[in-house]
Amino acid sequence: MLDRLARVGLVLICIACPRGFAQESSETADEARAALHSIEGFYRGAYQRLGSVLPVEVRLERDDSGTLVAYERFPDWIYYGFLGPEVVTVEPGGNNAQPTMAFDGLYGPVTLTLDEQYRELIGGTASAHPAVTLHIKRALPPPTISIVERELVVPGVVPLAATLVLPEGDGPHGCVVHLAGRGCSTRSRMLGQARVLAEYGVASLVFDKRGSSADAFDCNDVTFAMVVDDAVAAYELAIAQPEIDPARTGLKGGSAGAWTAHGVAERALTSPTTPTPAFIITWVGPATSIEQQQRDAAEAIAQRLGLDEQALALAFEQMELAMDRQTPSDELFLRFERIRKQAEEGGWLGPMFAPSDFPANAEAIDTVWLRRFSYDPTNLLRSLEDTPYLAVFGELDDVVPLEKNAARLQGLLDEAGNSDLTIVTIPGQRHSTEHGDMSRTLRMPGPDLVYWKFARVEPLFMESTIEILRVHGIATR
Repeated sequence: MLDRLARVGLVLICIACPRGFAQESSETADEARAALHSIEGFYRGAYQRLGSVLPVEVRLERDDSGTLVAYERFPDWIYYGFLGPEVVTVEPGGNNAQPTMAFDGLYGPVTLTLDEQYRELIGGTASAHPAVTLHIKRALPPPTISIVERELVVPGVVPLAATLVLPEGDGPHGCVVHLAGRGCSTRSRMLGQARVLAEYGVASLVFDKRGSSADAFDCNDVTFAMVVDDAVAAYELAIAQPEIDPARTGLKGGSAGAWTAHGVAERALTSPTTPTPAFIITWVGPATSIEQQQRDAAEAIAQRLGLDEQALALAFEQMELAMDRQTPSDELFLRFERIRKQAEEGGWLGPMFAPSDFPANAEAIDTVWLRRFSYDPTNLLRSLEDTPYLAVFGELDDVVPLEKNAARLQGLLDEAGNSDLTIVTIPGQRHSTEHGDMSRTLRMPGPDLVYWKFARVEPLFMESTIEILRVHGIATR
């Protein structure tokens, strides 16, 4: 949801101030307008809808051309940082009318009116239903926290761009190596998470996945072994940095990144030179094998969508085809196509499958995800005798179902004699760290209460992570 919002450019406000408004005959009005140069600065406020608010911070400054531009940040989005810049159209007012400005905001065209005396901006989106208003006012900017970012390269068959994010202080610092989930992604979102952790005294290493940037490698050729190779190299790069304490460096994997974290830890346990990670943190990450997770997810998704047994059988058949290395490719492709078309016609293709679950043609059979990704973390989890482990699950996650994965993780770590497991379940959460806009109705003894739940990042993911890192001496703030 928030990725979409960032792409459409919901960031907003730019006010062309000096000489931007029409001259008034009143000398007092002229003086007020002359003071508008000081409109540059930091603002706080909120979008408002159905009595609810989405806090916003706006930074107004001039770009290289002298145009006043705005960068907007939503604190509820936690690690998205400032978005922008954006420019607005200014109407100067006149005849005692206040200046106004218009821009394409979060819910469509927004018009703001300037209170010149107190430099507050008030307005709304006329086309939105329910109505949306926006009010921001000048505020004291937060203190600057010194964060150092150093560009590195993860060595390997395919060198990968990486960023080391360091908090204030000389260190050595505890460090989190961030491992992305399924798909072909760069380090951009994890970089935002790394910057948040740096505010709490934790260093991070984030890196591009193989094939996601200008590394001349096709994501469709990446295997699980390659992903683990790259992650091991990134982990070793992190602990080799002079500012990093290897004894307080661990792994955080999101979704399929949990398997990557397990694979790195497994390699470390058998390596004479690579230290075992100091901790493992997973967000909506599985504790089952890849094959079992796919089956569990198919069952849970089919139940949520109300699919019949025939549809579920087709989903299971797709998995069998993906792992079939005996049947000729031409025949496999035809069977894949039959399943894909039936799922599309039934309206459950998107919820059940990812694009990489199907080949583009018979020659591309080996690009199917389950053909390239196979792993079972059982042996690793049974070997983690004293490694602190935090697992954050979504209560309603049907990609990594809560009950099966939490129970399996608990059972395997119990077998290992590991009592340092923390499981956090987030009520109502699905397979995401975010939840989007929606109108909510709360049942009351009298009239029901209707309110607007704005899109936001679920804070319990980061809260529980920071708390665990504090408990184990990695987060120092």
